[in-house]
Amino acid sequence: AGLAHATGAPHAVAVANGTCALHLAYHALGVGPGRRVLTTANTFLATASAAHMCGGEAEFVDIDPRTGNLDVREVEQHLARGQVPHVVTAVHFAGLPCDMEWLIALKRKHDFLLVEDAAHALGARYRVEGRWYRPGEHPDVDATILSFHPVKHVTTGEGGAVLTHDAILG
Repeated sequence: AGLAHATGAPHAVAVANGTCALHLAYHALGVGPGRRVLTTANTFLATASAAHMCGGEAEFVDIDPRTGNLDVREVEQHLARGQVPHVVTAVHFAGLPCDMEWLIALKRKHDFLLVEDAAHALGARYRVEGRWYRPGEHPDVDATILSFHPVKHVTTGEGGAVLTHDAILG
């Protein structure tokens, strides 16, 4: 309950680590055979390997050289070619959130699921439609994962969590 309160997410599920959080989130969101997860090339292996653990596929787009985050223009080009993935995973790099406003707009237009990998962004904030949100707080994000590994800025020695607005997932 404390983590949900601190992040603004209605539901939080504690797990063993960030990799488990990704695996659980993807599994709960239906990643499996024939389903693709689109994410950034600048991420820990677990962002992609968790999709493979569910039987799905991972596909990478390049980063925005200004931020080190997922290049939303590349995601948009992917979608314009009719390549709509089952899930887009936005990895917030080094505490700097992705352009969530743009990703949420793309999600609304193209109907994919949106996951935030906030392993490096607990406590960060981003704006969508003039309002500030914390990772896990925006209702259009289907799941947010956290990691509490010793190299993260907030650690418990190990651990992870999945945040969600969906009572069935949470």
